[in-house]
Amino acid sequence: MCLHQTLEDYLAMRRSLGYKLEQRGKHLSDFVRYLERKGSSFITTRDAVAWARLPANATSNTWAARLGMVRVFAKCHRSLQNRPLMVT
Repeated sequence: MCLHQTLEDYLAMRRSLGYKLEQRGKHLSDFVRYLERKGSSFITTRDAVAWARLPANATSNTWAARLGMVRVFAKCHRSLQNRPLMVT
């Protein structure tokens, strides 16, 4: 399953539970595009941390929030793929 489809399924599932996810949806779409620009078809810890630390002038709280979003999405992606996360 491609990352775009997993993201759509993830957002639909969370929204069906009552979450609005307006900003998170935009951020996670940006993350998936980031991975595509790198040519990655899976989520690695290195890529998640690198994306979460963007932009460079953001606060550490912003970086932590971005990484938290990716962590939850990555868990969902892993469960849908039924394979372990790649740690590099």
